[in-house]
Amino acid sequence: MACMQAYTVAALLCAAALILLVFANCGTTFSTSILQHFYFVRVDHGGDNILLGLYNSCTTSGVNAGTTCGKPVFLYDGVQDILSFISSKTSVSSTYHTLTKFGCLVGFAGILTVISFFFGGTTSQANTRNISNGMGAVASVIAGIGNLLALALLLYAYWETIAAIQTSGVSHSWGPSLYMVGIAGLFVLIAFGCYMSKCFGRRRATKDYDDTHANYNFQPYY
Repeated sequence: MACMQAYTVAALLCAAALILLVFANCGTTFSTSILQHFYFVRVDHGGDNILLGLYNSCTTSGVNAGTTCGKPVFLYDGVQDILSFISSKTSVSSTYHTLTKFGCLVGFAGILTVISFFFGGTTSQANTRNISNGMGAVASVIAGIGNLLALALLLYAYWETIAAIQTSGVSHSWGPSLYMVGIAGLFVLIAFGCYMSKCFGRRRATKDYDDTHANYNFQPYY
């Protein structure tokens, strides 16, 4: 029963992480009012604002003006969009341009989360083997690391870029996608812990069984 509970927890955590990652990946990608609420960072300048997601950005000019979203790009350079938005001639390190392109790691993490969820849901049907447990653990730990790595790189790149252009009257706020990516990363890492607890639990149970069986068969004669 404990084994079933461990896999159930892992599957539920992966499912929750997957939902968060779907919205984080789709946010600002489509020009719909709902998805535009899921952005990574918002930059305001002169009454206009730009919402940056993982693959593109959406710009709003004025209070009653419509919103225009750029074409999604897999290796998206959010720093360049910020500089173009405020028409800034401030020079920032090319490293920041490169780091924002690592937002694509969140997409890969989403795929690995699906794989981890699949193995979490099917492990109980093959609980005599460790293959499902091992694959689920590997997928979840890579997904967790990918999420948190992408989060750290994007935070650093945007923070330094905004600090460099702060004299231009720019303000910013962090969006829901930032927190969603971080929470999703923590969820799949906890799922990894569930997989590993099952692995060590099975090894301990097997050892106890072997020791008991050996003691039972050993019957000394006096």
